[in-house]
Amino acid sequence: KNSSNYLFYKDIEALSVKHPNLIFFHGWVNHAKLVKLYKYFDLSVLLSQNHEGNSLFLMESIVSGTPVLATRVGGIPEIVNEGFTGLLLDDPEDIEGVKKRIIRLLQDPKFYNSLKKNCSKIGRSKFSYARAASELGCFLTEVLEG
Repeated sequence: KNSSNYLFYKDIEALSVKHPNLIFFHGWVNHAKLVKLYKYFDLSVLLSQNHEGNSLFLMESIVSGTPVLATRVGGIPEIVNEGFTGLLLDDPEDIEGVKKRIIRLLQDPKFYNSLKKNCSKIGRSKFSYARAASELGCFLTEVLEG
């Protein structure tokens, strides 16, 4: 309970209590509920510290038309197109960097709306089940025949 993750969690939770109309902090949410919540999100944030493969959370956020703020680790840069579907951060503990990016989105509605529009536009084609199945089929064919 003294880890930096736990303390960060408690800080965010405290902010949500202090600003209940601005910050909705749910903590862990099961997938069925999460899918229903996406339509209420203004921004999805994922501050992974080490390894992050193919984040379903980020892909679903983008498909739902929600811009994302995430760390530049693992497969995240393959999902988030910097300045097009969201913003990236190098250090997950760079709280000033997180604040700076969130303030940018708040103070520049034109930029925020362009991210939102881009997410809606490319999300469904880039992260569709049909595309994933097609790419997997091509990969397996190449492996089996190659």
